[in-house]
Amino acid sequence: MTVHTTHIPANIIGRATPSTTIWVDPHSTIRKSTTGPLRPERRAGSPTCHSRRSPHRRAGGVVIQVVPYRCPMLEGGQVVIISGPPGSGKTTVADAIVSGCELGVHLESDVFYRSIRSGFVAPHLPDAHHQNTAVMDVVTDAAAAYAEAGYAVVWDGVVGPWFLDRVARRLAARRLPLRYLVVRPDREVALDRVRKRDGVTETSGAEIMYGQFAALGEFESHVVESNRPIADVIGACRAALTGDSLMVSSDAWIDDRWPISVKAVLGWDDRFVVLRNRRDEWELPGGRLDATDAGPEETLRREINEELGLDAVVGPMIDSWIYEVEGRRVLILTYECEADRPPEFDHSDEHTDVGLHTIAELEAEVIPSGYLRSIRRVGRR
Repeated sequence: MTVHTTHIPANIIGRATPSTTIWVDPHSTIRKSTTGPLRPERRAGSPTCHSRRSPHRRAGGVVIQVVPYRCPMLEGGQVVIISGPPGSGKTTVADAIVSGCELGVHLESDVFYRSIRSGFVAPHLPDAHHQNTAVMDVVTDAAAAYAEAGYAVVWDGVVGPWFLDRVARRLAARRLPLRYLVVRPDREVALDRVRKRDGVTETSGAEIMYGQFAALGEFESHVVESNRPIADVIGACRAALTGDSLMVSSDAWIDDRWPISVKAVLGWDDRFVVLRNRRDEWELPGGRLDATDAGPEETLRREINEELGLDAVVGPMIDSWIYEVEGRRVLILTYECEADRPPEFDHSDEHTDVGLHTIAELEAEVIPSGYLRSIRRVGRR
């Protein structure tokens, strides 16, 4: 029997057909059939191959055998972004790179964009900035979670330098290394690939995105030209990943968004309503100011109703202070409020108990000093 041997990237193996062009990959081996789809066989220690009964498959009189390669330069706990314009070959490159890792994840930005079922905006449009930022944050956090679990993460998507600092800072906050690689063919090569791949003639969106990668400034040294056969591109990318030239460093991202919590000082006959939280401390009724709230008063009326079942009238603000809790700094605003006293009190599932106490009683309890100060100010009136 005649055996023909060639080398192809692992991502091509699973979807090749007799009419598929098989590109050469010097790091993995398959003995190729001239008929029928090519399917990789599972080998001991190989997470990249599909399971079959035999390590060989007879098709058209030719034996098929897969020997996956290993990618020693990508160890677990790191993130590699492989980016570029549409038609650059970044998905094929990313799949080939990650399939050789002992523990590897191929993370595609496009999957996260396709998850947006309502309100989707084409990413190349100016109105898509908010959407694109959200997707970048979500993919970054997903990549970080995989990397922290010990996987080498290869992120494939249109990630331009304009988002790179944001991504790098979020990963730096979790002490995860980042490499950035751009595959970029000539403009007409990229657009021709898009036309053939998608079966379209209109490529204005792809043209805009290509223009965004045409001149990358300080990141030009991160570019691998991808006009050539894909096997050569994969080889060049692997070579680029062996050193530290693609590393991106940045200061760690700090969450400087300040939650605002509005609280009510509410009481009758020198006794004030407090709720016991799950940290086993007393606190004033109230909650976080939502982005859609018209103002603190609206928030406070809603929270008092949800937590105590009371309809309150919100009066003047009493105090403001910063509470450091569970590693975060929260701005607390306290207001004097009034409501009809109920015959008995109840509380929501957010708290474990409700109490009606004097200032003297609260001074002997566990309660943040800022809340107690607000209660005292109302008690002196």
